[in-house]
Amino acid sequence: MSLFDSALVEGAAESPVRAIIYEDLQCGDCAYLRRKLDERLLPAYGGHVAFEHRDFPLPQHSWARAAAIAAKYFHSIDAALAVSFRREIFSDLAQVTVEAFPIWVRAFAKRHAQDPDAAQAALLNTKIAEAVEADYQSGLARDVKKTPTVFVGDTVFIEWVPLDELMNVLDAALPEGAR
Repeated sequence: MSLFDSALVEGAAESPVRAIIYEDLQCGDCAYLRRKLDERLLPAYGGHVAFEHRDFPLPQHSWARAAAIAAKYFHSIDAALAVSFRREIFSDLAQVTVEAFPIWVRAFAKRHAQDPDAAQAALLNTKIAEAVEADYQSGLARDVKKTPTVFVGDTVFIEWVPLDELMNVLDAALPEGAR
């Protein structure tokens, strides 16, 4: 297992209650879920649930795979940096293009006191690309076709994640009085 193979987990990393999120960093619905993670899910469940991010770059998105590679690179430096990367790329979806993406990554690295040349070089790193592909293949094995797809136990939410329903499933999965 390489440094790039570990999943980014927010919340209670050791929790047996896991929300496994397959996401595409160029996906508007994934950006919406990211906002809801920050606004509602992590404040309510962060102490009891592990929110595990898996990259599932959809083929029709021109820079999603490169963004997944960059996300794994920044995660190899620091989990908080990887979360910031995901938040910021989702916030800037309307401004990022395939041509502008490498420039955006360099600017992100500079804003976070990281080496922009190393961040740019990471986009061509085959080990990181293999880790992204492993996430993608694990999604295909679970019949993921759209993003976001969220697994909580046997319950699956596909593309649009109704927050109240997800919260009900999380509540049911937690031990009595855990929240």
